[in-house]
Amino acid sequence: MQVTARLVRLAAGAVVNNQAGSVHTIARVVDVDHVTAAALMHELEAAGIVGPAKVPAGRLRDVRLTPDELTRERLDALAVTGLDA
Repeated sequence: MQVTARLVRLAAGAVVNNQAGSVHTIARVVDVDHVTAAALMHELEAAGIVGPAKVPAGRLRDVRLTPDELTRERLDALAVTGLDA
């Protein structure tokens, strides 16, 4: 599945609202495969929404925003370059 700006916004909402920075959360809530969810997590890290991966692998990433901080304007302003809307 192709990563789109729309999927990144959905993934951001899923991670922030659940306060669970994991590929599994994205895959389950956004209903995408594991590979696509991992690519979405990479985009969220680049946008500063989640922190870097932790060692050992599989631990939850830090979520850097609260649900109140994730406004529509912030979602629309996600710096996602090269992606279709």
